[in-house]
Amino acid sequence: MTVIDLEGKFVFPGFVDNHIHVPESGINSKLCQLPLDLSSREYIDYLYDCADIQTGTGWIRASGASLFGLRTTNSNLSESPIKLLDDAFPDRPVMVLDDVGHAVWTNTLGLNFS
Repeated sequence: MTVIDLEGKFVFPGFVDNHIHVPESGINSKLCQLPLDLSSREYIDYLYDCADIQTGTGWIRASGASLFGLRTTNSNLSESPIKLLDDAFPDRPVMVLDDVGHAVWTNTLGLNFS
């Protein structure tokens, strides 16, 4: 064991969570890729295109949206993000993974399947 004299100073042990989301690299390859920093209405337009090419799965699946950015670009929204997806896609579940892999934007049908 090595002892280091810190001359009165303190070392605070910590845990640094430097992680990556390896499975997402494969998952995201099967999803529509959305650009960052759009408004929720602009994302809806992209999701209509996704719906057209994602036939047979039932789900509309996308990734890359900045969900944290939606909070700032849409701070004056009178409708909830869930309602926006419900209105646009009342008959299909929607799942949008965010750009950092820690959040999902979905509609009521998507929530019912979870």
